[in-house]
Amino acid sequence: MNDILKQKAILYLRFSDAKQIGNTSIASQEESCRRYCESQNYEIVDILKDEAVSASASNDARVAELFDYCKKKKGVFDVLVVFDVNRFARSIEHHIWLRAELRKIGILLRSATQNIDESKEGKLMETILAAFSEFDNSAKKERVKLAMWRRVSEGLWPWAPPAGYIVDPQKPEGARLVPHVIDLAKSRIIKKLFTDYSTGAFSKAALAVRYKIPKQSVDRILSTPYYMGFIKGTEGKMIKGKHQGLISVQMWYRCQEIVDSRTNNTRKTRLQNNPDFPLRGLLICPQCLKNLTACHPKSRRFTKYYCYNKECNLYSKSIDGLDLHEDFKNLLLTLKPTKETENKVKENIIAEFEQRKEEFKTDYIRQMDVIAKLTSEQRWVTVQGRRGEIPEHLAKEQINELEESIFKEKQNLTNVFTKEVDIRELTDYAFNFFRTLDKRWENAEFEAKLMLQRFLFRQKIAYDVVSREFSLLEPSITPLLRLDKITSDPGGIRTPDQVLKRHLL
Repeated sequence: MNDILKQKAILYLRFSDAKQIGNTSIASQEESCRRYCESQNYEIVDILKDEAVSASASNDARVAELFDYCKKKKGVFDVLVVFDVNRFARSIEHHIWLRAELRKIGILLRSATQNIDESKEGKLMETILAAFSEFDNSAKKERVKLAMWRRVSEGLWPWAPPAGYIVDPQKPEGARLVPHVIDLAKSRIIKKLFTDYSTGAFSKAALAVRYKIPKQSVDRILSTPYYMGFIKGTEGKMIKGKHQGLISVQMWYRCQEIVDSRTNNTRKTRLQNNPDFPLRGLLICPQCLKNLTACHPKSRRFTKYYCYNKECNLYSKSIDGLDLHEDFKNLLLTLKPTKETENKVKENIIAEFEQRKEEFKTDYIRQMDVIAKLTSEQRWVTVQGRRGEIPEHLAKEQINELEESIFKEKQNLTNVFTKEVDIRELTDYAFNFFRTLDKRWENAEFEAKLMLQRFLFRQKIAYDVVSREFSLLEPSITPLLRLDKITSDPGGIRTPDQVLKRHLL
């Protein structure tokens, strides 16, 4: 008869952290709840455990899952027993809602360690305890947050490392936080992504396709200063991290300039700089003088260049990209420096170099003096901070500012002459480069091809996609070079007058 009168109970035990020990561990909670049920003459019919689940991380989902569980068990049990109100819900809003919904389906809430019931005193105590639970949880989160941001000010990132980095597998035993180390596999992709975007030749969407990652991931990577070796503090201040950067500071800021210039309010045209069409923007139609455009007619394996002007006689006429690129290489073969030009340029460069060599050395020494002064000042602040002469927080702030200044000055050294060079050897190499322009262009990266084209040609070049003829004037070519010879068709070179005359005929 006593068994029939016993109320059925289910124990709800939640364990927030796998490192938790003491009176809030799963075993301790279960023991307390069992003793409570025995004192209240409750029969335990089931035990629901949420092990190593944080109430704050997924509280909404956890509360919803608990309520769904109770609804499915409706009629099977009468009382939900928790270790304390803090284990039930951390938010007073969630507590009141869940408590009311349980009442509607005839389930009571009881705490093994707190005196709550359906009396007005019990309800008041329950509400107060729930409010204190929420306050305690908020205070703990704030303390943890402040502690984590303090680590950021020290150059350490207390959260999960971004893509391209991993937690140091050789972290010393007992060390809670150490600098992240580079993930050799993923870091290569990150470096290539930054390099590609810095050229201005790729949109974020194109990079997402190229590297098979979501566009949101591309956005996140490009906006993360962690990759240049810095961490962004609470007020947006850049703090030198203790980890090794993947890219240079200059490259990161170059990418930010590109990002800032391509806002959602900007009217975006088709990507002009497409690696598949390096000559788009350089070539024009010889009849209408409009730019030749390019596209993939069937798939990315095939390219073609054509005149898009519907009023032009060459409209809809096209040439395969491979053929045009071959013609362009033949054109480059005709561009050679004269011996006279070569000797004159070498003579002027060597004379200018010898004159400014001492200036370069002076600039370098001056730059090193600035770095030495900043380093000395940083050491002084460190010593004063250790002695207590300067408050700890001010000392750390000054040290970080000086570290950032030293880093910037060291970066500036890359623009200063630092060692002896053989200027004659360099000029010989430069003119050997000009003698093999076709191979240099063919093997160059996309951005290098564009730079080379801009250097070689001061004006756009007319190209007939039908006759495969170039037409250009000597003044359109850089003064360092000249047309060495006129090649035969295809890919021949004609003056604009010759081309016009032929079309009129």
